[in-house]
Amino acid sequence: MNIGLTRSGAGSSSMSYSNGSIATFNSSFDGITNINLLGAGSMLEADTGFIRINFPVKVLVEGGGQTIGNLANVTGTEILSTPTDAVDNSFSGDCAPPTWISVPTGSITQTCSIASNDSTFVTILMGTPVVQNYKTVRWFPASTNSTGLPAVNDTLLYTIACFNTGTANIQDFQIIDTLPIGLQRIGVSNLSATSGTNALFNTNYPTSSYNVLVPNNQNKPILLKANGYLYVNIRVLVTAAASGLVLSNQAYITGTSFTTQLTDTKDYNTAPPILIDPVRPELRTNVLNSYIQNNQTAEYDPTLITISTLLPVDLVNFKVEKVNEESLLTWTVENENIWGYEVEKSKDGINFFNIGFQSAHNLGALNYYHFTDKYPYANGNYYRLKIVEKSSKFGFSKVIYLNFNDLKSADLIVYPNPVVDNQINIFVDNISNGNYNLNIIDGLGKVLYNNLLEVNDNRLNENIGFSKEFHSGFYFIYLKNENGNSFVKRILVNNE
Repeated sequence: MNIGLTRSGAGSSSMSYSNGSIATFNSSFDGITNINLLGAGSMLEADTGFIRINFPVKVLVEGGGQTIGNLANVTGTEILSTPTDAVDNSFSGDCAPPTWISVPTGSITQTCSIASNDSTFVTILMGTPVVQNYKTVRWFPASTNSTGLPAVNDTLLYTIACFNTGTANIQDFQIIDTLPIGLQRIGVSNLSATSGTNALFNTNYPTSSYNVLVPNNQNKPILLKANGYLYVNIRVLVTAAASGLVLSNQAYITGTSFTTQLTDTKDYNTAPPILIDPVRPELRTNVLNSYIQNNQTAEYDPTLITISTLLPVDLVNFKVEKVNEESLLTWTVENENIWGYEVEKSKDGINFFNIGFQSAHNLGALNYYHFTDKYPYANGNYYRLKIVEKSSKFGFSKVIYLNFNDLKSADLIVYPNPVVDNQINIFVDNISNGNYNLNIIDGLGKVLYNNLLEVNDNRLNENIGFSKEFHSGFYFIYLKNENGNSFVKRILVNNE
């Protein structure tokens, strides 16, 4: 049988034949791997013998948009293999079957305009994919968090749900998600998918790609079947870089012949009805339990979270710089009434240990401190302050970073990526001071945006508004200073 047809579940088949003939229907016939309609030992009687078989089939979404014609072959001992419908119009001029055939009631009328006059040609209407999606976040407070709000060192679990309620498959299906600054994926993330949806979770996300999914067969693209679903859980750690920020995280849903969607473009106070899955009801329960329902979710955005600063003082600034062969940390605070500062260090920005302590001055409006790390790592050094109150409660500062041997290895961060609302932010921390040229270039090498930026405090944080000249597609951001230090990042713009 043709692609897009299946006998399974399509109903019962029937057979009639003359008294002298012997025939049985092959109940194992599926039209794919078992293509014999008749059972072993079937015989067609000479002269007046006949066999008539009716077998219903079901049209699958894979048949959408196709014109399906289906010939069968008649074979037997001492006869040549004869295709059915090989000469459909040999007995009449309108592609009707021979006069000795009784056409079954309900047969589709064919005309000679049909290619090759095939009396089984049927054109199947193209289906339409209809994707509904949702994204929520669940909060898991750390044991040290007593604020009642999401804070540094807490864990978040994002859940993305996609459900294709339409009548066509989506080819090259993908979820593209850029984590906000201050979140780091940790542990095991997982994916649940309906049978026939060939997708796995991308274990490299987001280190090397913002694509959440990878195909389970590298020779085939990801397919989201009609009436199929995907549920992705992504576990992240809140780092000090998110301290005091308001985080909202949308994802992109893309695919061939499918209009790109944003998750949460229509937020709800509860998870929408599309997440009711009769096959896996526990998945909907998971999404409902994930939703943070409190006053901080402005406009019912189910991914909007305010990260508590957890700081008992006002930290005016906190910096690190290379001095000779040592790292010099300096910080300034105000409104100080605490016990002191533990200076912590890390190789990976996650696992910190104490390298020193500074007692608080508690003298006036502004207090100044410095600390020297005499034994910095040759490569990356992460530092933070553990700010300890007199009651022994504590909070953490933001994390600062110094690559001791090569400041050029600082990373250019662009968010959101893909770009939404023609606005992006670019951020680079711990870079050399000076003037930088910022260029945005399209795939043909044309410079569409140019600006000269000045860096004074080893940090660049710039908001850029796109013009209408930026059509949907991929672009490259280049950042370069007069000393040749450069950064590059690819971005996706979607203005549909």
